[in-house]
Amino acid sequence: MLKRISQKIGFTETEIKVIIFLLIVFSAGFGFNYLLSGSKELKSKMNQETPSGTSEKKLAILDIEAGSKKDKEIKQQVLALEKIDYKKDKKSNLPPGKSININTASKDELVNIPGIGEKTAQRIIELRNKLGRFKSLKELLEVKGIGESKLKTISKYLTVK
Repeated sequence: MLKRISQKIGFTETEIKVIIFLLIVFSAGFGFNYLLSGSKELKSKMNQETPSGTSEKKLAILDIEAGSKKDKEIKQQVLALEKIDYKKDKKSNLPPGKSININTASKDELVNIPGIGEKTAQRIIELRNKLGRFKSLKELLEVKGIGESKLKTISKYLTVK
């Protein structure tokens, strides 16, 4: 039977066996997933009754109960299908120019600066602890991940006091 199928399709017998095996595995996976998703908890979350008595469909994954305030706002915007201006949101978190003292800045303050991530902020703090304090912003060039161009970008927000 496999020989006839392979002659009609143009596959070898081994290729047909592999395809049949994959179909069986995918079918079993989908069946297993269907059985797991059929739990009563998930169905009760998906079909919650509203005060008016009508059934309202909800995705359990997009539950707004958990998370930070900012996460909740973003989830609400997504659920309401509102447009989100990420550029405006990113700019609102920027610190004012020359407002962060590099010798006293915390990791969170440093991470708010464009171009500085958590690892770079940690490296800056480690170098500060090693040196005692920075005497100039040029000393940041010793930090792995900070070159001339990045120093030029971040120096707009930093000061040495």
